[in-house]
Amino acid sequence: MHTTTEPKIFLGPVFIVGMPRSGTTLMRALLNQHPRISLALTESHFIPYFIKSFGDPPPFHSPDQIERFIKHFHQTVFFQNLSQQGHTFTIEDLSQHANLASWASIFECILRHFSPKPDQTDAIWGDKTPGYLKHIPLLKQLYPEAKFLHIIRDPRDYCLSARQSWGKSIYRAAHRWQATLSKARQVGQSLGDAYLEVTYESLLGETEDVMGRIAAFLGCDYHPSMAQTGLSPEDTGSTTGKYGIVKDNTNKYRQHLSQHEIKRIEEIVCHCTAELAYEMDHEVSYRPLSQVDLLACKLYDGIPTLKHHIFLSKSVSKGVKRLFKHYTMSSWR
Repeated sequence: MHTTTEPKIFLGPVFIVGMPRSGTTLMRALLNQHPRISLALTESHFIPYFIKSFGDPPPFHSPDQIERFIKHFHQTVFFQNLSQQGHTFTIEDLSQHANLASWASIFECILRHFSPKPDQTDAIWGDKTPGYLKHIPLLKQLYPEAKFLHIIRDPRDYCLSARQSWGKSIYRAAHRWQATLSKARQVGQSLGDAYLEVTYESLLGETEDVMGRIAAFLGCDYHPSMAQTGLSPEDTGSTTGKYGIVKDNTNKYRQHLSQHEIKRIEEIVCHCTAELAYEMDHEVSYRPLSQVDLLACKLYDGIPTLKHHIFLSKSVSKGVKRLFKHYTMSSWR
């Protein structure tokens, strides 16, 4: 007599990754509309940091060690942002719901706790942290069953958005897009059906088809709510304060960048765009930033970043400390 086994239902995790300003926030908002998907409410960033800081396996053998971890967790931007909205997380929340000998269990406990459907045990859980694009191997080792949803945006619009939203150098943005995507795509494509690429442009223009593909990728039924959103989930950028999916939020670079700027960006990114569906506006050859230019761009980028942290802290000294903490915990390191 032959017996058949039911296919295993995918319960997560799914990690939404991609360069910032590429539609990852919109993707999280759309997925969380599904009645059986529950992704963390804000970017975590802390998974690589905690493993590096505390070691693997986690050394939580006494109440003092657990309390030390909770204190570190309460200092993360993730928790501080959510605590301002009334969310809490205690030693009891961790001890009662996680295996303290397993980072995989600890992080699942935290991310489920801070999700829209924390008590729904059959929900697909996960996280949207763009910087985890650099940590796919670590996450796959931690969660062998994990799936990765990679959102890719036209590099010229990405560079423009980085400038408009944060005052960043468009040329360093292009450098990061090229360097990060080329490595991440190589790693991701080695994962087979655990990795899916979606372009931001197709998400805006063919929302229902794209979300249908993603539902199939996650092993759940398509739900019409996945293609709808209310107020834009963005808190910065051109779609902030708008309702629904802003379908014309593409090719903005042609209105706001000079032809010289567009051509220079294309020279930096053309190796990677050749493998994607993005056509260049100019005939270009690959010409990366020199080390001197890259250093100058890094210094240029540091000024608005420091100003931002000083503004949030309302103090120069506290702003510098906040920037240092942000850097040490950043998933982009």
